[in-house]
Amino acid sequence: MTTATTALKTGTWTHPRTGEVRHYVNNWTAVCGLQISTHKSGNISFAQMNGEKISNSQAKQIISSIGKVWIDDSGVHTTGNGTAWLPASQVIEAIQNAQAAA
Repeated sequence: MTTATTALKTGTWTHPRTGEVRHYVNNWTAVCGLQISTHKSGNISFAQMNGEKISNSQAKQIISSIGKVWIDDSGVHTTGNGTAWLPASQVIEAIQNAQAAA
């Protein structure tokens, strides 16, 4: 995990039928210490986790295994379980820490 707290950047979505409000965390990768650079095509050109270089395919696996991250009235959620390199529980903890620091 990163030592400095990154501010959350969120987008709000309201379910049209139930009125449930979700705040999707758009920069969850940065909050969790995953920095990536991409080519114009969107493919990853460079990746590091907490300052250490990782393979581009490893970064892609982390991103796809977590999926979307959102906050609602019941807490922080992810659509995936993560990987051994970054489990969903660490993502949730990092988001909660960023919320507390705000």
